[in-house]
Amino acid sequence: HNVITLKRISYSSLKKILERSHIDYCVHTASGIVPSSSAHNFFEEYDSLISKTFLLVDTCQQNNIPFIYLSSAGAIYEDSISKITEKSKLGQSTFYGASKHVIEQYVINKDLDYLILRPTNVYGRNLNNVNANQGFIENSIKRIMLSKPINLYGSSSKYRDFLFVDDLVEIFLMLINKRVMNKIINIGSGKVNELKEIIDELYKLLNKKPNITIGEERSFDKKIIDIDISMLEGLINYKSKDIYCGLKYYLSSLGILSGDERK
Repeated sequence: HNVITLKRISYSSLKKILERSHIDYCVHTASGIVPSSSAHNFFEEYDSLISKTFLLVDTCQQNNIPFIYLSSAGAIYEDSISKITEKSKLGQSTFYGASKHVIEQYVINKDLDYLILRPTNVYGRNLNNVNANQGFIENSIKRIMLSKPINLYGSSSKYRDFLFVDDLVEIFLMLINKRVMNKIINIGSGKVNELKEIIDELYKLLNKKPNITIGEERSFDKKIIDIDISMLEGLINYKSKDIYCGLKYYLSSLGILSGDERK
């Protein structure tokens, strides 16, 4: 792939890049904020990324290039203890969620082919490229390896649907190959796990003694994020790794587990 850096983003500069590069799809995965980000962070994001995204969408529309946006199932919907479908009520409780919503709305109101993917909690990144404020599994692994306590927040249990990054990529490619367009799709494993359960499994796999601290409840933490993936299952035939196989594969790929645990 080619990396193109622009000192100043304009319609003409983007148009030249799109024409010269013979782009089939424009895939937008960028975000500079996280669920804990402040209002100040949001307005900085609006100026540096969101407004530029609008320009990119406009350029794609003018050049008939499909636009694919990676949103967030965990941030875009209103809190719910029930399964969340693509038709569930939207309600952003964080500025991170607001940023996703603003871009989603801009895209779907344009006259262009689009695909909006709403993945749940994705894990599997390089540990050297992890935001300390985002990435529960990655940060938990780092803290265990450094013999630091893992922080949980609030007295109530939290449940999340975790998806290994390789599965996300495979799902994305399958949707592209089937030319699925003009849809909003939840992306996840379809199963939820308690965060404490994930931590216990990591300590077990890494053969370390559990060291957990409980902090005060955080306002942006949801009790449960349980998404319905029926639409996805109706479009492609793919089964993602369960969390236990995924964790073994991930730790093995990082060189932390000995032997081949990738099955």
